[in-house]
Amino acid sequence: MRNFIIFIIVFISSCKSSDLNSDIKSVVKIEEDTVPLKQCIKCDLDLCKIIDTSSDNISTNNINCFIESLNNKCKDNVEFSEFSNSILFKISYKQADEILNALDKNNVDTAYILDVYRNPLLDYDIDSLISIFEQSKINSRFKTQIIKQLKDYKASDE
Repeated sequence: MRNFIIFIIVFISSCKSSDLNSDIKSVVKIEEDTVPLKQCIKCDLDLCKIIDTSSDNISTNNINCFIESLNNKCKDNVEFSEFSNSILFKISYKQADEILNALDKNNVDTAYILDVYRNPLLDYDIDSLISIFEQSKINSRFKTQIIKQLKDYKASDE
């Protein structure tokens, strides 16, 4: 056993760390902020945290997974509901087209998502958000529904 441990130590110390790092990098080519679609989980608080700490350009994969994670069953999870509400609006301001594409392409709880747009938990610049969706060139069946929800919220808030 002692010889085996010595062999391992000698073997590891003989490896150049830069060679080892480059080998690891060539084998593992995964974006740190990307969650594989097959791992999308309903009410996924960890995904919200990943998106929240992401740069301004959130990956399409993460947006798709986030949209899929939104579900009426999440209403009971207060922490997720609050966090996901703010994340949905954050993404909407920066990547509305991606939201619309995700809604069209994925199996989502659209009633829940539209309800989130109609009932934001924080104060947002709703006029700006309406304008962003109106100016979107994406031809989505949800575009007018989201705009309607935002306008309804604005009318009820005045």
